[in-house]
Amino acid sequence: MSNTRGHAGVVAGVAYFHAKGAVQTTPIQVLSVVISPAATEERSVPLPVIGGEFRYFLIPTRKVLNINGEVNCISLGSEGKYVQGKLNAGVAVLPIVRLQAGIHVVDADFHNVGNARGFKLRFAGPIFAVQIHN
Repeated sequence: MSNTRGHAGVVAGVAYFHAKGAVQTTPIQVLSVVISPAATEERSVPLPVIGGEFRYFLIPTRKVLNINGEVNCISLGSEGKYVQGKLNAGVAVLPIVRLQAGIHVVDADFHNVGNARGFKLRFAGPIFAVQIHN
């Protein structure tokens, strides 16, 4: 959907994770031998995602100021979820260049119920960008 005030649409893509974790316990001494148990795990996970996006121009005749956002997600039922969202405000500094500032959130929770392996992460914070467009 598109008009002079902006547009809204559906997006699809792939989110890709590559994570490595390490755990080490406090060293223990058995007789005269010091044991320091440790374990590492590494995984790569591509996930298909679907969502929506929009851009709304506050002054449609000038297209200088806008608010834009995007949400992508996938649900894996009892095995987890992935949600990514962005909300930005943008200002056109040149006809083909916009400066944007906003917030970006990634929330992922994946687990295997049978053996309790998986990961949970959440990133949230400010985002700044330079956008070149036609």
